[in-house]
Amino acid sequence: MLNILDYIRQNDPQVYNYAEYRTIEISPQLAKQQRQTLEKSEFGRDHAQHVEIVQKDALTWNVPVRHPCYVLAMEVIDNLPHDVIRYDPTTGRPLQGVVLIDGHGEFEEAYTASMDELPRRYLSLREKLGYKHLPRSHPQRMPRILRRAFHSLPYTGKLTSKEFIPTTLLQLLDVLNEYFPHHHLLLSDFDSLPNAIPGYMGPVVQTRYQRSMVPCTTYLVQQGYFDIFYPTDFEELQAFYGMLCPSYFGTRRTHIVTHKEFMKKWGDLKATTTRSGENPMTDYYQNVRMLIS
Repeated sequence: MLNILDYIRQNDPQVYNYAEYRTIEISPQLAKQQRQTLEKSEFGRDHAQHVEIVQKDALTWNVPVRHPCYVLAMEVIDNLPHDVIRYDPTTGRPLQGVVLIDGHGEFEEAYTASMDELPRRYLSLREKLGYKHLPRSHPQRMPRILRRAFHSLPYTGKLTSKEFIPTTLLQLLDVLNEYFPHHHLLLSDFDSLPNAIPGYMGPVVQTRYQRSMVPCTTYLVQQGYFDIFYPTDFEELQAFYGMLCPSYFGTRRTHIVTHKEFMKKWGDLKATTTRSGENPMTDYYQNVRMLIS
């Protein structure tokens, strides 16, 4: 926020005079820290007239913003809640995963055909898009006759492998469509993650121990002590975004770029090149992509 406002203040004072910057932060501690950072900054007094720090869950936003605006979502959707889905190999019917907790606090997975509204809606919308964009590793890409044959073998299980679907993402897209009808989106996140747990689009589950990050092999871990974050299928995200967030002139123009492509076009590469000739802004972050509208 400070970097953006500093830049506009220095390079286009006329735009700066009527610029508004809203930060939506669900955590009271982080919202307080943002206010303190703003107050201590070099141009904090000037920026304070243009900034509103809203302590709120972005998924519950209900204030219409009718004028054109930019929505920045930097590593937001990787932390949104997901649902686990497995399929009946015979019928192709999806089953939603639920977590059962026994009297000793131990976790156990179970699967039910009675699905919640969000995963049911997500799968229904994706069916309208078709499965052609899904990679071969997706459980539904295997022809049904082959799925039957494969799962008739010993030790293959009665259900397909897991798929993790970003169901809460639908709520975020609904908010953008309803309350930010004239927005432009700049969204950045991971398209793949190392050390992910098994399953299609499986997350990384990790915790810190003795100042080191320790990866886990399951998401069935004690709440509050582990960080869980997911990769994003950007082609699928682009399709959902185009379906749920149309503009008044029809489908929004969107494109996907890698972090490297974005930095080469918009970054100051001379300023970020090291003495050895390396450039962290283009050499690193190979698993980061951006959706721009």
